Amino acid sequence: MRYSVITYTASDFGAGTSANVHINLRGTVNETGKIILRRQNQKTPFKRNHVDKFEFDCQDLGDLRRVIIGHDNTGIGSAWKLTKVEVEEMTGLKRKWFAPCGKWLKKDILERELLVMQI
Repeated sequence: MRYSVITYTASDFGAGTSANVHINLRGTVNETGKIILRRQNQKTPFKRNHVDKFEFDCQDLGDLRRVIIGHDNTGIGSAWKLTKVEVEEMTGLKRKWFAPCGKWLKKDILERELLVMQI
C-alpha cells in the first residue's frame, strides 16, 4: 500500500522546526513503526505556516486509529507547533483521515499521540 502524509505547521512565531520529524501510523491491522519524514525536493521542511507532503509504501494498515508524531529535539529551534496531520491511502480503498493537534512538540514533550477521524 502507498500512503501520503501531510503535515501542517502552525503560523505562530517560532512554530517551524529544524529537528528530524518521525511518524508512526497505527491501524486495526498493522502499524508502520517509526518512519523519518524527509523531503527530497525541499531542503527545509516543517517551516512556519507551511504544508509538507510525504509518501511511502508499507503493509496495509487497515482502518487508521492513531498517529504518533514527534521529533528528536536536534538543531537550533527544534520546538514545533503542529496544527494537524492528514493521511491518505494512495492505493486500495483510497481512504482519508484527519488528526488534529494544535500543540507544541518541544523538549519536555517530544511526541504526541493523535486520534484520527476518517474524512
